[in-house]
Amino acid sequence: MTFDRDNANASLPDTQAAIRLVKAQLETSPKTKPADPLTTEILEDRRSDRQLRQRYATWFMWILVFQLVAMNTVFILLGLGKLEYRNRWLVEIYIGATVAEVFGVVIVITRGLFPEPR
Repeated sequence: MTFDRDNANASLPDTQAAIRLVKAQLETSPKTKPADPLTTEILEDRRSDRQLRQRYATWFMWILVFQLVAMNTVFILLGLGKLEYRNRWLVEIYIGATVAEVFGVVIVITRGLFPEPR
Protein backbone atom coordinates (compact mmCIF):
# COMPACT_ATOMS: atom_id res chain seq x y z
CA MET A 1 0.00 0.00 0.00
CA THR A 2 1.41 3.37 -0.98
CA PHE A 3 0.76 6.75 0.55
CA ASP A 4 -0.16 9.59 -1.77
CA ARG A 5 0.58 12.95 -0.14
CA ASP A 6 -1.47 14.90 -2.70
CA ASN A 7 -4.63 12.92 -1.97
CA ALA A 8 -4.09 12.54 1.78
CA ASN A 9 -6.67 15.19 2.71
CA ALA A 10 -9.07 14.06 0.03
CA SER A 11 -9.14 10.53 1.47
CA LEU A 12 -9.91 11.69 5.01
CA PRO A 13 -13.59 10.61 4.88
CA ASP A 14 -12.44 7.24 3.53
CA THR A 15 -10.07 6.98 6.48
CA GLN A 16 -12.88 7.72 8.93
CA ALA A 17 -15.03 5.07 7.25
CA ALA A 18 -12.18 2.57 7.49
CA ILE A 19 -11.74 3.34 11.17
CA ARG A 20 -15.44 2.80 11.81
CA LEU A 21 -15.30 -0.50 9.90
CA VAL A 22 -12.32 -1.76 11.91
CA LYS A 23 -14.00 -0.78 15.18
CA ALA A 24 -17.16 -2.59 14.17
CA GLN A 25 -15.16 -5.68 13.25
CA LEU A 26 -13.30 -5.63 16.57
CA GLU A 27 -16.52 -5.27 18.53
CA THR A 28 -18.19 -8.21 16.78
CA SER A 29 -15.12 -10.39 16.36
CA PRO A 30 -15.12 -13.63 18.37
CA LYS A 31 -11.36 -13.22 18.86
CA THR A 32 -11.85 -10.38 21.31
CA LYS A 33 -12.79 -11.25 24.85
CA PRO A 34 -14.68 -9.18 27.39
CA ALA A 35 -12.66 -7.27 29.93
CA ASP A 36 -12.05 -8.80 33.31
CA PRO A 37 -14.63 -7.42 35.80
CA LEU A 38 -11.88 -6.68 38.34
CA THR A 39 -9.92 -4.67 35.77
CA THR A 40 -13.07 -2.79 34.81
CA GLU A 41 -13.73 -2.00 38.48
CA ILE A 42 -10.15 -0.79 39.01
CA LEU A 43 -10.42 1.51 36.00
CA GLU A 44 -13.75 2.86 37.23
CA ASP A 45 -12.26 3.51 40.68
CA ARG A 46 -9.37 5.41 39.12
CA ARG A 47 -11.77 7.51 37.04
CA SER A 48 -13.88 8.38 40.07
CA ASP A 49 -10.76 9.19 42.13
CA ARG A 50 -9.55 11.49 39.36
CA GLN A 51 -12.91 13.26 39.22
CA LEU A 52 -12.98 13.65 43.00
CA ARG A 53 -9.44 15.04 43.01
CA GLN A 54 -10.33 17.54 40.30
CA ARG A 55 -13.41 18.65 42.24
CA TYR A 56 -11.44 19.06 45.49
CA ALA A 57 -8.66 20.93 43.72
CA THR A 58 -11.16 23.32 42.14
CA TRP A 59 -12.91 24.02 45.43
CA PHE A 60 -9.69 24.50 47.37
CA MET A 61 -8.26 26.82 44.73
CA TRP A 62 -11.39 29.01 44.86
CA ILE A 63 -11.23 29.04 48.66
CA LEU A 64 -7.57 30.10 48.48
CA VAL A 65 -8.39 32.84 45.97
CA PHE A 66 -11.14 34.17 48.26
CA GLN A 67 -8.82 34.01 51.29
CA LEU A 68 -6.05 35.90 49.49
CA VAL A 69 -8.45 38.54 48.18
CA ALA A 70 -9.83 39.06 51.68
CA MET A 71 -6.35 39.29 53.19
CA ASN A 72 -5.13 41.69 50.52
CA THR A 73 -8.25 43.85 50.98
CA VAL A 74 -7.56 44.12 54.71
CA PHE A 75 -3.90 44.83 54.01
CA ILE A 76 -4.73 47.59 51.49
CA LEU A 77 -7.38 49.15 53.73
CA LEU A 78 -4.86 49.24 56.57
CA GLY A 79 -2.31 50.88 54.31
CA LEU A 80 -4.77 53.53 53.14
CA GLY A 81 -5.81 54.28 56.71
CA LYS A 82 -9.42 53.24 56.11
CA LEU A 83 -9.18 50.41 58.64
CA GLU A 84 -7.48 50.57 62.02
CA TYR A 85 -6.80 48.05 64.74
CA ARG A 86 -5.85 48.92 68.29
CA ASN A 87 -3.37 46.09 68.44
CA ARG A 88 -1.05 46.07 65.47
CA TRP A 89 0.17 42.57 66.34
CA LEU A 90 -3.31 41.18 65.60
CA VAL A 91 -2.99 42.29 61.99
CA GLU A 92 0.51 40.89 61.71
CA ILE A 93 -0.63 37.55 63.11
CA TYR A 94 -3.64 37.52 60.76
CA ILE A 95 -1.53 38.18 57.68
CA GLY A 96 1.16 35.71 58.73
CA ALA A 97 -1.39 33.03 59.54
CA THR A 98 -3.12 33.54 56.20
CA VAL A 99 0.14 33.17 54.28
CA ALA A 100 1.02 30.05 56.29
CA GLU A 101 -2.47 28.63 55.68
CA VAL A 102 -2.20 29.20 51.93
CA PHE A 103 1.18 27.48 51.74
CA GLY A 104 -0.03 24.62 53.94
CA VAL A 105 -3.16 24.02 51.87
CA VAL A 106 -1.19 24.15 48.62
CA ILE A 107 1.27 21.58 49.96
CA VAL A 108 -1.54 19.30 51.16
CA ILE A 109 -3.37 19.62 47.84
CA THR A 110 -0.32 18.90 45.71
CA ARG A 111 0.68 15.90 47.83
CA GLY A 112 -2.86 14.57 47.70
CA LEU A 113 -3.30 15.13 44.00
CA PHE A 114 0.14 13.93 43.02
CA PRO A 115 1.15 11.17 45.45
CA GLU A 116 4.58 9.60 45.39
CA PRO A 117 4.80 6.68 42.95
CA ARG A 118 4.70 3.30 44.68
